[in-house]
Amino acid sequence: MSRKYNIDTYRERSNWFIRWVENLRQKYIVKYLGVRPEDDVIDLGCGAGHLLEALPTAANLTGIDFSDFSLELARKRLGNKAQLVKGDVTALPEYLSERKFDKIACSEVIEHVVEPKRVIEEIFKIAANDSIIVISIPNEQIIDFIKWFFIKLGIFKLLFPNIPIKNVDEWHLTNFDKKLFERIVDKKLSIKKVKRIPFSFLPIRYIFVCKKIT
Repeated sequence: MSRKYNIDTYRERSNWFIRWVENLRQKYIVKYLGVRPEDDVIDLGCGAGHLLEALPTAANLTGIDFSDFSLELARKRLGNKAQLVKGDVTALPEYLSERKFDKIACSEVIEHVVEPKRVIEEIFKIAANDSIIVISIPNEQIIDFIKWFFIKLGIFKLLFPNIPIKNVDEWHLTNFDKKLFERIVDKKLSIKKVKRIPFSFLPIRYIFVCKKIT
């Protein structure tokens, strides 16, 4: 799936609206993380390294992903800027799970795993009491409605080539929305802020700024 839906191709060659939404999502994630030069930062499910590339070089950056293909793209993009690790975000390598990170990002990842709650449990392990945790998810209900609308107009494939009619048909394993996310993080993370991307009335993506519950 990481080859078929190459994230570089998706971000750079999709229509202007998709590129705008993705750039807006990343812009706000970077803003909410507020990474400082002295911070230890981890990007869970770092993909091709776009988010890590946008963070301050002086910080101690770590990215983890399960896909060799995505990690190779990230290495080409980042060089020595970040430590890149192959691993499962639902069961982090021990040497990572024993660390505490100042800033934790997990963007457009938990919908891809069999047990999303295990990702939250891993985040809980590596978060200090004052860590800033930023998680984003797709709002599948809105996305499916938009796709249905353009399918009815007969222009879906023209506007969105190489995108499945429903993401759960191929590589999204859970249909996420805000309520489901709130249930999954219950008793582990408290949600301090919710940002709807691109607009409050059209939340194609949700960004959650969270803290560890102690």
